[in-house]
Amino acid sequence: MLVSGLFGLFAGIARERDDQMRPDQINTIQHTFAVATTNDPDLVGTFYARLMEAHPDDIAPLFGKPGTLTRVQEGMGAALTDVVAHLDDLDHVSEQVIGLGMWHADFIEEWMFDPVLAVLASTIADACGDGWTDEAAEAWGVAIGALRGMFMEGMAQAA
Repeated sequence: MLVSGLFGLFAGIARERDDQMRPDQINTIQHTFAVATTNDPDLVGTFYARLMEAHPDDIAPLFGKPGTLTRVQEGMGAALTDVVAHLDDLDHVSEQVIGLGMWHADFIEEWMFDPVLAVLASTIADACGDGWTDEAAEAWGVAIGALRGMFMEGMAQAA
């Protein structure tokens, strides 16, 4: 499936479900994330390589300083792992993601969310291989929609 089509599916599902995650969706996300990181131990590195390839002129320059991408990958890996592990604790997740939004507010723009999240979603889906199901797409769609909203809330708070 094309990256934009996959994210479109996710965004539509998230809007339909009002960003509320069910316990089975949390389990699905945690399971598929474990599968993805087992199949691709450098999942975050793969994500950033794909992101740089897909957006060489608009997003890639944000990571132009030497060492920046390595630090960002480490931070993204830790944050993503933490959020996935704590999806059943909305207070913890919202605090983390709103904080990330506040931190990013000075150097990213809202239009960047959709392409970044589309590449992230397709990277996870591809790493899951045959383990990626309609249920996984739905669960990740709801999560991505909710996380996007929290991130934007943090950016707005920082403004």
